[in-house]
Amino acid sequence: MSTITDIALAIPIGSWHPLLAAGLRSLQLQSTPIELAILDASNDPRVTSLLSAAELNIAYYRRGPDGGQAAAIVEGWRNTQSSFVGWLNVDDILFTNSLKRLLQAIKTDNADVAYGDSTILAENGSTIGMHGQVAEVDKGILLSNCISQPSTLIRRSALEAIGGLNANLDYTMDWDIWRRLHLNGSRFLQVNEALSAVYWGKGTKTSQVSIARAIEYFKLVNASNGPLRALKSVVSSMLQTEAFNQQSRTPEAKNAGILVAADYNPLEIGASARSIPIINLTDSKKDRLEIQVMGSKCLISFDSCLEKQQLSEVTLNIPLENSVPPGHTVTIHLETIAAGSTRFLEARLV
Repeated sequence: MSTITDIALAIPIGSWHPLLAAGLRSLQLQSTPIELAILDASNDPRVTSLLSAAELNIAYYRRGPDGGQAAAIVEGWRNTQSSFVGWLNVDDILFTNSLKRLLQAIKTDNADVAYGDSTILAENGSTIGMHGQVAEVDKGILLSNCISQPSTLIRRSALEAIGGLNANLDYTMDWDIWRRLHLNGSRFLQVNEALSAVYWGKGTKTSQVSIARAIEYFKLVNASNGPLRALKSVVSSMLQTEAFNQQSRTPEAKNAGILVAADYNPLEIGASARSIPIINLTDSKKDRLEIQVMGSKCLISFDSCLEKQQLSEVTLNIPLENSVPPGHTVTIHLETIAAGSTRFLEARLV
């Protein structure tokens, strides 16, 4: 039996993914009730087993074929009632209290969309940086997507006012929503915190360089900016994706400060200090942090230890004062102490 809540999340499951267990656990750890719509087209017994064991408020559960990811999200929202909606993919993970933070923000500021940042997970489960493209919404949203979908909550009435999600899209259904909401005068509110972890490894749509993806990007940008600007946007997006696939880790001399966006992201921003949440994806407590940077020397500190340690071009295995339970995070704080470029490479709890 479902409970009426403020938040409804649709979770389309097209196939099994190793991060699904961590994603479901992250929902259990939220401090605000959630109305869930599970759309399972995987036909995988491992998915069924996980869902059966999870203590979640599932308002709508459908097993079997569907019309694809976007169509499944639409179906999920249609079968829930909450005033604010969002969705998670099978490899998205929320940080503890993220939904409460978004709900407070969107209600307090009477916004139509509230969104935060995300950390990026590699194939081995380590954190390799921040999303890097998340920014305030302005007319630039018509040219590129600056919102991380798993860290977002949308007012249902604002979504319905623009006709909802376009179920015919495969790659840009989230960006298309932000564009149409912006053009309709909706109010966006950026929450300057990382609220989720997203996987950008092999097999994801983010890693695909395909004609179908390029055509969908082109059509979206061309609708409001013309063919030339649309072509430039497509080329930029495909180059970024290809750089990701090559896993380049070479710091550029022109960048100063700590660079914490994922290595392939051309929109990386240099800064003298950064904070990055590292999530425990395992089923046991962890009391050590493994972290690697390269470049100039920097200082590192973290939530459970006030003492700063010097770090430069090495991998350190650092004991934590307090163990990190499954699904929880420890936030590392990096600070430059010398001129030059310091690149955060990766960190994980071990």
